[in-house]
Amino acid sequence: MIDLALNQGRCEQDKYVLDRREVDRRLEEINRERGLLLKVRDKGGLVVVAEGNTVITAYKRS
Repeated sequence: MIDLALNQGRCEQDKYVLDRREVDRRLEEINRERGLLLKVRDKGGLVVVAEGNTVITAYKRS
């Protein structure tokens, strides 16, 4: 939990604060990412072809 507060908390002078609001926000982010990961898994994976910052194509991995 200490590592979590140091990595995810906000710095206030000499303290790292990880409050309930920030924890709830991070949990929402994690849940959104989990949902996306489950969709990718259901498709068998995902392939993205890109050059630089331009996406050329994307398709499910079969």
